[in-house]
Amino acid sequence: MSRTPTAEHADAELLRAFLQGRQDAFTQLAERYAGLVYGVATRRSPSAAEEIVQNVFLTLARKADRLDASRGLGAWLHQVATRESSNHIRKEANRQRAMQKYAEEFQQDIVARSVDPAWRGKLDESLAGMAAADLDLIVMRYFES
Repeated sequence: MSRTPTAEHADAELLRAFLQGRQDAFTQLAERYAGLVYGVATRRSPSAAEEIVQNVFLTLARKADRLDASRGLGAWLHQVATRESSNHIRKEANRQRAMQKYAEEFQQDIVARSVDPAWRGKLDESLAGMAAADLDLIVMRYFES
């Protein structure tokens, strides 16, 4: 869909209004471009689309004073959504690799130390210090099979 000069002018006006403190102007921009941003996010990373959309519009709010909406706000939002999606995919892959490595090391430790009664009490202490999401994964994988 091509943007008319009038629509680009409207985007610039809404951006200026937002910078002057009108939250409704930002809401109008978000409503206007939510579909575009959500489309990019769902094509690239469906499970995190809502988080990506939020991050894109947070970026818009943070950088609003440096944008020239008359040059195509939609294109800029598309680029930000693409970059945010790529960042999410990369971070998720890194997290998965780290969790796999941690799980393998954890399993090796369990096997190696399961014969040592002094170590058994330390297991619960170690698990108690983990983040809830990581603890859930470890418990499901190693204790609940």
